[in-house]
Order: sequence, then structure tokens, then C-alpha cells
Amino acid sequence: MLRKSCLTIFIFFLCLCQNSAQMPGVEMARGAKRIEIPFERQGNFIIVKVVFQGLFPLKFIIDTGAEHTILTKKELPTLLGIPFERTINLMGTDMKTQVIAHIVRKVKLQLPNVLFTKDIIVLDDDYFEFDKFAGLDVHGVIGSEAFRGFIVKFDFSKQLITLYDPSVFKHSDKRNFEELPVQIIRSKPYIITQAQINNDSSSQLKLLLDTGAALSLLLHTYSTPGLSLPPQVIKGNIGTGLGGEIEGFVGRIKSLKIGSNTIVEPISNFQELESLSDSTYLNGRNGLIGGEVLCRFNFIIDFNKEKLYVQPNRYFKYKFSYDKSGLLIVAGGANLTIFTVHEVLPNSPASEAGLQKGDEFVSINRIPCRYFSLGEINRKMQSKSGRTYRIVFLRNGKKQRINLTLRDLI
Repeated sequence: MLRKSCLTIFIFFLCLCQNSAQMPGVEMARGAKRIEIPFERQGNFIIVKVVFQGLFPLKFIIDTGAEHTILTKKELPTLLGIPFERTINLMGTDMKTQVIAHIVRKVKLQLPNVLFTKDIIVLDDDYFEFDKFAGLDVHGVIGSEAFRGFIVKFDFSKQLITLYDPSVFKHSDKRNFEELPVQIIRSKPYIITQAQINNDSSSQLKLLLDTGAALSLLLHTYSTPGLSLPPQVIKGNIGTGLGGEIEGFVGRIKSLKIGSNTIVEPISNFQELESLSDSTYLNGRNGLIGGEVLCRFNFIIDFNKEKLYVQPNRYFKYKFSYDKSGLLIVAGGANLTIFTVHEVLPNSPASEAGLQKGDEFVSINRIPCRYFSLGEINRKMQSKSGRTYRIVFLRNGKKQRINLTLRDLI
């Protein structure tokens, strides 16, 4: 069961009309050519504070896997009387579902030290459900197009994004970083990597660098020779995104190389797209690299020269943990502190303990769940095998108690 929502966005329509200037709609504070934007890191997402149209303080995810900026709250432009120029259909993350959205022109998004004036996409409904599946009160995503023409540095150690005009980017700014080629397609960055799936097979893969996906990897099985499932996988819901939940498999691959850096035994989600009729939507990619891997590097993307600079940070050697309960839990309520079982994996510790879909957690080891976030509960379910939690839950309005003992599932 996937604990981290895969929030990757696939938007496949002709580009919105843009000013022909190199950096349209971007105004740095006090005319600077280099600014810093602080961010929060929650659940492997990069979250920034945004003021919408100078009025509403919101939170957005920085998403290099999306081309355009997306607002999930249709009521905001409606409240302000901002007209929708036209309605469009977007392809969902499952590559099947069509969702309805609207184009709004020249919206002002004020971030720390920079003002973006951009055409954005407004979803007709909150298809992402960040609150439910990620436990996050966020209102949209800022896509890669916002950074077109800039050099962007992501520093996970300091939780800072640095935005450079190329004219002020110096050799010292990339000192101790390894330079790699990156391909920019419709403002989104792709790299070529080497992955060892099993002991006896490895594949060269083209992967999207996707800061909007909280998971480690999503690989499209059978999209290239050698890209098959590892021996031990779990079948089920591997994530959520634009258009709903995604079905597939979860397992570990042996390794992934990014430049000279080898990432050992990362968790990978596997999605099969053999039935996809038009694979050009994928730009020839074999999958994506998400936030759980990307946060182990400080990295710089030069969108003009198509260069990537990477530097392992203090998170690089952290082991990749995964759920050991068999539960997919969702958040609800005004403060996102009502936690309900959304799915139970068969033959897992949760199913053997008797938990069922719809059960509402009341306490864990005598601590009321209102004191936890969804991320904190998920991390508890990823702790060491053999750990037992005393869980009180509600079923049909009646309290029940179980002991849930974790064990490795992959």
C-alpha cells in the first residue's frame, strides 16, 4: 500500500499563449537577479507560501513534473470574479481518465522575493485530494514553466530554492556539484539513468525529475527491455494523482545510478502502460524519479543549457523504508486529524489483526490520534519489523482494540 501519494501531473494540450520574452511574467524583488525562496518539506513535497491575487494566503507544491501552474480551488477565482477563458480536458495520471479544467489568464502569485504573473489552470473539482491522501492543506502546484529561462537550485539541507538569472550564475555556485546532461521537454526535465532491477538485469532508463511526486520511483514495466517486476512485489494502489488512484505493484529494485552516485535498494512503484494507445504523451520516458530520491541531493537545473548539477546531501545514505502494516490511511475533518482506513492489503498484519476499510483510528499506544498528522502515523507504520502498536478504533460507532505487529512486506 502506498503511503506517499504519487502526485505527478500529466497535462497534455498545446501550450498556453506566452509572451515571447525569455522570462515572461516574473518579477524578482527590488530588481534582483538572484533570489531565495524558503520552503517547507512535508512528506517529500516542496511547499511554498503563495499570496493569490494579493489577497489569499495559500500553499503550493513546487512540481517539476508538471508543465503549468494549477489551482485546485475553483471557488477562489469565482469569488474574485475572474473569468475562465475556456474549458479544457486533461489526461489523468492513470493515462485513462479525463478531467475537466479551465484556463485563467495573468493571475498574480506572490512568493517570497518573487512575483509570478502567469496563465494558470483551474481544476473543475479537487481531483488531487492532497488533504485526504497526503494529509496536506495545499491549494495547487507551481509547474516547471514558471522557471523557464532561469537556473534553479534546490537545497534540501537549508530548505531553500535559489532562482538565478543566468547572467549572474557563477562557477562557484556549482562548485562540488557533478554536471549531468538533462533534456528539457515542454519545460520538464528528463535524465538518462541506469537501473538494476534484478540481480541479472539492468536497463538504461529515461526518467522525469518530478518534485511533485512524493514517492521514490515510478517505472513503466515493459517500456524497455529488462524493465520487469522484481521477484517480491505487492499488488494494489500505488499512488494517487490527477484523476484518482493508480493500480500497480510496489517492490524494491537493486540500484539506481544518478551520475556517479549509486542509490541502493530504493522502493519502486511499477505501472504497466501496455494498453496506452498514444505513448507520445510520455515523451519517450520509462518512468519518473520522485521526491523520496530527489531529496537526497541538492541539485541545480539549468533550463537554458539543459544541464543538471547534483550533490549528495546528508539524507543520501538514509535507508528507504516502506509500510509494514498493510494499511492505506486517509485524513479528514477540519484539521485533517480524523484518520480512516481506506484500504487493507490481504494477508498483511493489518488484515490478520482484523482491521477493515472504514475503521476510524482513535488512539495509538494510548495517545489520541488528534495529536498526530497523517505523515506521523504513516512513519509509525514504517518503523522496524516486530514493533507492536496498541490501536483503538471505531467501527459502526463502537470502540474496539487490536494489537498490530509490523513485518516486512517487500
